[in-house]
Amino acid sequence: MFKYLYKNQKGFTLLELLAGISIFSITILSMVAIFNKVIVSQKKAIISQNVQNDIRFALEFMNKEIRMAQKSPSGKCADNKVYDSTNNILTFENKNGECIRYSEANNQLYRSVNDNALPMTSKKLKISNLNFYIDNTNQPVITYTMKLESKNGRKINLSPINIQSTLTSRYYKL
Repeated sequence: MFKYLYKNQKGFTLLELLAGISIFSITILSMVAIFNKVIVSQKKAIISQNVQNDIRFALEFMNKEIRMAQKSPSGKCADNKVYDSTNNILTFENKNGECIRYSEANNQLYRSVNDNALPMTSKKLKISNLNFYIDNTNQPVITYTMKLESKNGRKINLSPINIQSTLTSRYYKL
C-alpha cells in the first residue's frame, strides 16, 4: 500500500521549489533595476526638456534683436560699431535707437534697455559662462556661448546644456 502512495504522488521537491524561487527572484530584481534606470533617464530627459523650453523664448528674442542691430552713429552704445563687448556684456543699438545690453548676473540672463535691466530667464534656470565673441569687420558677426542648468531636481538628475550660436547683423557697411 505504501508503494502505491509514493508512485502516484505529484508535486515538487524542496530542491525544485528553491530553484524556481531563486530564478523568479533574480528575474524580478533584474526587472526592478531596469525599471529604476528607465525612471532616472526619464527624469533627466524631462529636466533637460524643461531647461530648453525655459530658455527658448529668451534666446529667440535675443537672436532677433542681435540680428537687427545697427551701427551706433552717436557712439553712445557701441562706440561707432555695431556690437561692443566689454566684461562679457554685449552692447548695441537696436532698430529703435535704444541702447541694449545683454549680460549674466545672479545666474540669470539680463536685458538692459537704456540702463533699465530686467531678467529674461526664470529663476529655475542657472546660467553661467556667458561669453560674447565679436568680429566687427565688413559684416559684423557675434558668437555667444553659455552653460544652462536646472536649479530643480536632485544633483544626479542635473545635466548641463552648453549652447553656442553665431549670428550676423543685417547691417552691412560697404
